Amino acid sequence: MADGLKNDTYPAPGLIDIVDACTIIALRPMNDASVQTLLDRYDPKGDLASLDEEECEILVAASKNWAARYPVITSWFEDKDDIFDGAASTEARAKALWKHLETQRNFWASIIARTALLLQNRQDPLAHSFAITAHEITRGRPLQKIPIMFTIFDQSLDARLTNHPPMDDEMPEEADEELMTLMMNIMSSPKKAPLRSSFNKTPRKNTPRKPK
Repeated sequence: MADGLKNDTYPAPGLIDIVDACTIIALRPMNDASVQTLLDRYDPKGDLASLDEEECEILVAASKNWAARYPVITSWFEDKDDIFDGAASTEARAKALWKHLETQRNFWASIIARTALLLQNRQDPLAHSFAITAHEITRGRPLQKIPIMFTIFDQSLDARLTNHPPMDDEMPEEADEELMTLMMNIMSSPKKAPLRSSFNKTPRKNTPRKPK
């Protein structure tokens, strides 16, 4: 796949099928794959460490536009069912999700650092933005000050809403009133008298009228 990216070609046909058939989907690199190791591979000379605070801010801020440029980022979201346990309100769900994302710093930093390596291989100008953002996540920068984490936050809430649509008791009051009005109208509608069937009915005879 790396060769394909380098040469701007698709992976070999059937590659995924071979991986599945050989049951090698659980393979992991033998070398250390920590976030710092990935970043060291990205920047072996340590050039990014020489960037000043303003330059780092600009690169992190650029993550706001990643999703528009790289559609794969639409798949970056949290979908664990227990994240929102006990969170009944919108505010409570938001708080629960941010709390969960705090525990996932290394995971998302790793995803972003790996993406930085892929983009670097393609000489993508935004590769530095990914690398610096991954570094800032591991350094402890507040997640709410990192645009891509807001994107992940929003997409996680959207995924939650898609998989768990609101129940009746969570519907807005206006919807409740409209539903009740509709139900009352249906229940109070007068029943129409059944139509009398003309089948099996003896036809009336035409009695000749007497002439006057």
